[in-house]
Amino acid sequence: AKRHVRGDYVPQKESKTGWLSKILCHPELVSGSSHRNIIPSPENIKNIPSASHAAKRQVRGGYARRKAAFTLAEVLITLGIIGVVAAMTLPTLIAKYQKKVVAAHLKKYYSMMSQAIKLAEAENGDMKYWVPDCSGEPQCFRDWYNKYLDKHIKSIKKDDSNARFYKVVFADGSGFNAYVPDDGADYAFINYCVDFKKNCPADQFNGQNSFLFSITRDGRFTTSLSIMEKYTRSQLLEACAKGNTDNPEVSSVGRRHACARLIQLDGWEIKPDYPWEQTIITK
Repeated sequence: AKRHVRGDYVPQKESKTGWLSKILCHPELVSGSSHRNIIPSPENIKNIPSASHAAKRQVRGGYARRKAAFTLAEVLITLGIIGVVAAMTLPTLIAKYQKKVVAAHLKKYYSMMSQAIKLAEAENGDMKYWVPDCSGEPQCFRDWYNKYLDKHIKSIKKDDSNARFYKVVFADGSGFNAYVPDDGADYAFINYCVDFKKNCPADQFNGQNSFLFSITRDGRFTTSLSIMEKYTRSQLLEACAKGNTDNPEVSSVGRRHACARLIQLDGWEIKPDYPWEQTIITK
C-alpha cells in the first residue's frame, strides 16, 4: 500500500494491453498535472513487451508527426529568404537569356540574307552590278529589295507607307527598317530588330534590340558599317559602348553602329564584357 501511495506501482499479472492502458490512463497524465508528453516516444514503447502492434504504430505515427511539424514563423522566414535570393538572381538570369536570344536572331538573320544574296547572284551575277544605287529616289530600297531578294526570303508583312524607309517583318517576330542614304560609303543601311513590334525606329541601333547591317558599294552584305570590318575588338568594344560615329565627342541615344560587328567577331555570342547599356558622353 505504501509503495502504491508513493507511485511505485508494480504490476502483477496483467493482460497483454493492461500495462499500456494503465500507463496511458495514469491519473497524472489524464488530469494534466504532469508536464510530460502523453504520447511515449518510439524508444519507450519498444520497452513495453505487452503492447499491441496497433498501439506501437499509433505511438510511432503520433511522435513522427509532432517531430516533422514547422511553425508559421519558420515557414515565413524560409519564404522570405527564397524571395530575397530570387530578387537578386532573377534579373541576371533574364538578361542572360535575352542576350542568347538576341545573338541567335542576329546569326539567323545574317545567314538568311547571305543565302538570299547568293541565290540572287546566281540569277543576276555578282551583287556589285546590281547594288541599290538609287539614292534620292522615292521607295528606292523597296524596289531594289522586291526585285532581287524578296522571292528568296519569307516574310509576313511589308510596309512602304514611308517614301524613304521600307519595313519588312518575318514570321519569328523580327524584321528590319531599311533605306538608301543620300551619300556615304555604303549603299544601303538595314536596321534589323529582334522584336520588331517592341521598338524598331528608322536609323536607330540601340545594341539590345536593334542592330545595323549594310550593303556596301562593292556588293557585299556586312554587319555594322563596312569600315568597321577593319576595327580591332577593343575598338569595336569602345565604339559599341559609346556609339555615334557622326560625332564621337557627344553620344546620341540609340546610335550604336558597331555592336552587330562586335557580336559577329565574337562568334555570334554576346560575351560578358559586351556593353549591354550605352555609355552616354556629353560635353
